[in-house]
This record gives sequence, C-alpha cells and structure tokens, in this order.
Amino acid sequence: MSSLQSEQNKLRFLIRQIQRMRDINFIEPAYAILQIIIIDASVFILLIKSNYFLQNLVISGLIFSVLIYLLVLISDLDNPFQYDNKSSADVDLSRDRKNFKTFRIF
Repeated sequence: MSSLQSEQNKLRFLIRQIQRMRDINFIEPAYAILQIIIIDASVFILLIKSNYFLQNLVISGLIFSVLIYLLVLISDLDNPFQYDNKSSADVDLSRDRKNFKTFRIF
C-alpha cells in the first residue's frame, strides 16, 4: 500500500507543478524587456552624433521599425486566437468588397 501512496504523492506533485507552470504568465517579462530595449536604443541613437545625417536617419528608422514590429508581434502572439476579437492582422475589407461589387461586369 505504501508504494501506491508514494506514486499518488508523485502524481499530486506533478499535477501541482503543471498547474503552477500553467498559471505563470511568461509574456509580461517579454513586454518589459522589449520596452526597455526600445527606450534604450532610442536614447542611444539620439545621443550618437554622426557626420552622415541621412545614413544615420535611415539606420535609426530601420532599427525603430524592427523593434516596434517585435512589440506588435509579441502582443499578437499573446492573443493567438483573438479572444478580444482584436489582432494586428485584422484588416477592414469593406471598401474592397464595395469596389468588387461596383466593377463586376455581367
């Protein structure tokens, strides 16, 4: 009977561990880290002085675009099945539907 109880205790421990891991939100630290990186990168890029303003502007724009895209991607991955009916991939297609109806030739 004791081996059965020990196996039952192991099973209880594993179930509690699974519940603990399920309840931990791993995405909030990713938001915080990315926001810190965006703020730090923007401050550092603004503080850098360069003789080539146009090149500096293009590189800064690319870096900001990539970091903001990562922030949007993480927020979209946080809600993969669109529980709130919101997603960054949502596009309003009503104008396209209206145009298709007007250009239909029959």
